[in-house]
This record gives sequence, C-alpha cells and structure tokens, in this order.
Amino acid sequence: MKIAVPKFGYKNISNKELDKYEKNGWQFDKEISSSASRVAKSYTAWEQFEIKMRLLFKAIGFENVISDEENFFFEDFGPQIDVCGGVDKFFIMIDCTQSDKEKVNLKKKLQENFAKRARVLKALKAKGLRYDEVVQAICIGEEAVSRPDRAEAEELGITIIQDEFFENCAKEADKLGDSLRYQILRRLGVQQIPASDGREFFEFPALVMKSGTRTLYNFCATPADLVKVAYVRRVDRLDEESYQRELKQSKLKNLNSFLCEDGYYANNLVMCFDTPHQLKFIDSKSKIITSPKAGTFGYVRVPRRYCCGELIDGQHRLYGYLDFSGNPEMAEKLKSRRENDSLSVVAVEDPGENERSLLFVDINTNQTRVPVRDIWALMGRVKPTSQVGYIANLIKSLNHEGPLKGRIHIPDVNKGVGRAINIANMGKGIKDRNLIAKNTPSDRCLWNVFDDDRAAAEYPKQPSAKVISSFNAFFDALHQSAPTDWRRQRDGFLLTNNGINVALRVYAEVLKYLAAMKDKPSAAAFRRVLSGTVGEYIEKRSHKKLRKASSSEVGRTECARDICAMLKIGSSATPKAMAKAAGN
Repeated sequence: MKIAVPKFGYKNISNKELDKYEKNGWQFDKEISSSASRVAKSYTAWEQFEIKMRLLFKAIGFENVISDEENFFFEDFGPQIDVCGGVDKFFIMIDCTQSDKEKVNLKKKLQENFAKRARVLKALKAKGLRYDEVVQAICIGEEAVSRPDRAEAEELGITIIQDEFFENCAKEADKLGDSLRYQILRRLGVQQIPASDGREFFEFPALVMKSGTRTLYNFCATPADLVKVAYVRRVDRLDEESYQRELKQSKLKNLNSFLCEDGYYANNLVMCFDTPHQLKFIDSKSKIITSPKAGTFGYVRVPRRYCCGELIDGQHRLYGYLDFSGNPEMAEKLKSRRENDSLSVVAVEDPGENERSLLFVDINTNQTRVPVRDIWALMGRVKPTSQVGYIANLIKSLNHEGPLKGRIHIPDVNKGVGRAINIANMGKGIKDRNLIAKNTPSDRCLWNVFDDDRAAAEYPKQPSAKVISSFNAFFDALHQSAPTDWRRQRDGFLLTNNGINVALRVYAEVLKYLAAMKDKPSAAAFRRVLSGTVGEYIEKRSHKKLRKASSSEVGRTECARDICAMLKIGSSATPKAMAKAAGN
C-alpha cells in the first residue's frame, strides 16, 4: 500500500464559506446551486505533506483521526488541529508548521499549541473519549531551532520534530503497520505502553555471559516478538541522542529474498533495555536470580511493552523479516519465518541511554559497516575529549557560523543535498595537517592554533572561541582572495571536499610562515598573505581542471604547493611552481 497524496483538490461549500476558503488559497471553480459553490486549490508542498501525515495516521491505525484528509479547518476537538490520532491512553496532536511562508516564530507557535492542550482534553472527555494525556509536537522543515526554543519546548512538554521523520514513517507504513504507532509515540517521548495481548512479560530462553565487569544475556526470540519490543533511534537533527542510519529499502528487499531462499543469520543482534533492573534473569521455576554466574541457563524476563528495548545493532536483519517484496508468495513465507524463527540477541546490562550511541560506535567501528561521516558526527558527542571528537565539534561550530555556515554535511545536523563538503573529509584534512595536534613525534606543533594544555592526556570537550575564530578568519580571507570561485559554491573548486583539503594544506603553511615571522595568525595577517593570489590561481588553472587534478593525494599536494609558491611561503614549494609564480 503506497500513500498517494493529491496535488490539487476540489470542495463543495456553501456560499457563506467562500471568503473563508479564498483567504486560505482556494479559488472559485463553479456554481453548484444558488447557495453552494465548488472551490479548487493546488496544494503547496507543505499542504501535501500535511495530507500525507493524515493518511499515514489512518494507515497505521490511529483512532479518532481527521477523516477528511483535505480538510484544513478541522475543529472537531475545539481549536484547529493539523494532524491528530489516538492510541491507548494517549491522543497525539501535531502542528505542521508552514515552511513555505515567512520565517516561523517557534516560541509563539509553542505557546499557541500549549494553550490548546487543556481545551482539546476537555473536548475529548466531553465526547466520551477517555484519553489521559494529550501528546503534542510541532513538525518543521529545515528551519534552525535555537537553544531558547529547545528549552521552551522542553518546559512546555512539546516535541519539535523534523518532517523527514514522518516522511520515513510513510515509506515504512505498510511494512511496520500498527507497530509504527508506538515508534512514533516513543519518538514523542511516550514509553512503556503494554502490548495488547494482556500478558505482563516476555520470557526468552537465555544464557548468562560475562565480559569484564558487564553481565550479558544471550537470549533467543521470534522476530514477531522482537518487532514489538525493539526501538531504533535513527539519526535526527532534532534528537540529540539519535545515532542510527535510516533503513535501506534495497537492503531489506535483498534480505527478503535471502530469507525466502532459506538463508539464516549466524550472528547476534544487540539490544539495551530502557531502565535499570527492567531486564531480569529467572530460573526454570520463575525465581529471579540477581547475580547469575557465567554459563547459567535460564530465561530473560522483559516487560511485554512496545519499544522497551533499544536495538543497537541488527535493525536490517530484524526488519528484513517484514515483507518489502510485494510478492504474495514471499509475503506468506516471511510471515511464517517471522513467527517461527529464533533470532539470537545479546542483551547488555543497561549502560544507560547516554552510553548507547558509544556502544553503537564501538561495534560499527570494529566492523567498519557505518559510513565514516556518521562516525565522525557521533564522535563529537560520545568521545568529545578524543582528537577526532574535538575536531568534529570544531567542524560543527564552523558549520554553525562563519564563512562555511551551512556548507558542511553533518549527518546528525543537516542533509547532504547541495553540500559538497562532508565532516569526515574535512575532519581528516584537519587531523592530517596537524592543525590542532598537541604534539607529533617530529614536531611540537607550536605553530598551530591549538590553545589548551598540550601536555594533557585528553582534549577539551569543546574548542575555544579563539580556535574557531582562527579557522573562520582564514576561510574568510580565502573567500575574499577567491570571490568568483566562492560564488560557484559546490560547482567551483574551494567549496568541495578536494578544494577544502587543499585549503587546509595552505592554512597549515600560512600558520607555519606566520610563526616563523613571529606574526600572530590574525584576520588581517591571513588577508595580507592570501591577498588575491588564490583566486588568480584558480581562474588561471580553471576550477574544473583543478577539481580533476585534486582527485588524488598527489594532485592535492601539488595544488597546495603551487598556491604556496605563488604566496611565496612554504618550504615545500617546488622550483617549477616558483618559476611559474615569477612568470617564467
């Protein structure tokens, strides 16, 4: 089942409502009677998204949804509501913020939505709908969310969520079905909803294992049960704790075929459970064993509640049991395997939610299965005092403000569309050029911009304003030196992965030159050294040819040497480049 969204619509309304509809973009189409007319409207992208949200809520079985998905004046529960639906004791109400209008005042939106909560709850009870709580969210597009807005949302108990989350839910609606309701609730902060069969616990056969100070439980469960229990925290720029990639449809289809050809998994899934002591180990007589020895057989008891276990590793293997094939024969076989197969799961004695992303990084760094840019983006949060973590946080700061603002793809912050620089390539360039290194075997690196304790075992959690300012000052001078190429953005040379790598090499040579001249690395000094030379070099060589020439390590080295020779800095400048700079 695909969620089909109309691009335009028609409505029959009374003539008394014409002004109301015309103010909201509808146009008179034809007269139906003396008292009624038909109006028409081409839906904006955001209105189509709002319709998709309503269709999604219908498709996955929320109750008390907006039945007419093209009704933009829904007021059945008091105030106007964009998207709504109920499950269990919770009623969800979502405001789809209009991203195609002027800039949104999020603080005002939050306060307006908070003011609706009591009115909606009162209307629900008046209709005999016994929901205990109204769960609210504001859905936005690519807008930035300030720290005050985040604090206001937390204070009011309203989740700010990106449209991409629901777009991904819509792709999975017909596969995950009603279990997706609980994934959405979990993203909105609601946990511990009982599964509908009335039983209190799952009890899975298990073996106790020990690893250092940790107790691990290797248990087996059917995919059908695990789909209910599992929750995956996928990368989301508005959820600071998110860390996993989105499901890949192509991979899931391949796994469908693999399972239908009698394939099997020989490796474990990895899970953590939400609160301490939620996972209990019991013996064959249902007695709880508090400190079981390694090698003990028994059962793992977990609450029979939706999304109570966080799936750290193995989401594609689990969801590969759901039918993404569209083939009825495969669907039937997958259903049988989903209910009868046993998957091996390692349950970690919960290290706490703040350590789960680090566990994910540890697993996937060793297995090298996660894109490097995802690892770099995570390291700033999970290991901020490592060199890579420090660099990652530096790059996030450069992406937040300054000449590179919004130009760097950081997976947990923005999308890669329109951005030719990614955090991993830039991070490696900073690391390889020793721009923030404390010491190296051959160089104390006193020329670079690092300004903290060089003897300390760890880096500071965040780079200082001085370090960030130095990088921004250099890139601003680079911008002024090559304005024509800078305007080309990703179609030019400098604002690409290779161009930035060359620029970082030049930055290192400029810093070494200034240190040798006993000059401070200031904005004025960077402008003086770079002048208009970089732009002259790019236009002379051609930005297209430079992109090709810098596609290799050797090429990037040569480009940087040529620029440094023209700037008359850098001990590595070649005689050829020096001659070229002199016009010979």
